[in-house]
Amino acid sequence: MGSVLLITGCTEQPEPSAKEVVNNTIEKFESANDYSYSMVLNSSEYEEVNNVTTEVFYESSGKGKMIIEKSSEDLIYVVVNNGNNILTYDSEHGVVTTNPNSTSNVFQENPLTYYSLMERIIEDNEPKLQGTETINGNKTYILEFVFESSIPEFPVDSAKFWINSEDRAPVKYELYKDGELVISAAFKNFRFDTGIPDEEFEYQPPENAKVIEQQKSAPQNVTLDEAKNRVNYELKMPSYVPDGFEFDHVQYAPDTSLVVIYYENEVMRSVLAVVQMPYESSQKPEVADQENTTIGTTKGNYFESANSKHLKWSENNIEYTIMLNAPLERDNEIDKGEMIKIAESLEPVE
Repeated sequence: MGSVLLITGCTEQPEPSAKEVVNNTIEKFESANDYSYSMVLNSSEYEEVNNVTTEVFYESSGKGKMIIEKSSEDLIYVVVNNGNNILTYDSEHGVVTTNPNSTSNVFQENPLTYYSLMERIIEDNEPKLQGTETINGNKTYILEFVFESSIPEFPVDSAKFWINSEDRAPVKYELYKDGELVISAAFKNFRFDTGIPDEEFEYQPPENAKVIEQQKSAPQNVTLDEAKNRVNYELKMPSYVPDGFEFDHVQYAPDTSLVVIYYENEVMRSVLAVVQMPYESSQKPEVADQENTTIGTTKGNYFESANSKHLKWSENNIEYTIMLNAPLERDNEIDKGEMIKIAESLEPVE
């Protein structure tokens, strides 16, 4: 009997530690060729994410599609990267933008993607394994995280994640503030490595949508000096950027002589882009709800779309754009006046 008990005991597999579950989850995402899912969010406190559905397709090659839909307000925001071109559609303003300059990291940075939450919560905070729970016939590990600092988009202080024990796919998560549940999310059809067909990375916007075509060539990462030497105009950069933003990188598009200087606020998960290129005489369609404004003595316009703010003007045959990509528009302290202040601080690159 003693031998039987000894053998039986040896065959039992101990539960993994919280750290092992986290490491396995991160490894699963990093090694996956592709994944897809839909996620339904609800909130008792943050109206911007209440009754919101996010559908995501992602491929390690860089292809991706994200559809954010708020059915209660009949709003939809889409961003698609088919490997050659990027397209966004904002139903609130009826605008389609092709090859926008500020969406390179939208799948990672948007707080409505699991990638973003995993990166900022799972990787940055110490986990505790609270046990297991069977959901829809599948065993899940329950991980709890107490944050050292809150998520800027949602000032919450702790979270629980339910992770499938077999494939490490997320099943649901809950975000708490002062012990009260304020945001919950449930995942459906989370799949790894299914081989997503190319047609999934396409999107046909409504025919009546206004189209804004931006850069015509894929930008290249360059140094600031390289960008300065490649363009035939006086390259400028701001002497003032809001607190928390730091210089990140520069991109240059050869076909249009477009230069984008990026600044990133890692805490707020926001990207500030300073765009400049030779002025094109062909006028782009006006955007609904844009406001006329001035930058110094120069006329320009300001408008907001889903998760972003834009300030545009032309001077000395150069077209300038200041863009702020702020997840869920939580950077409300960076308003039109602050954007103008950035624009007015532009100085020639030495």
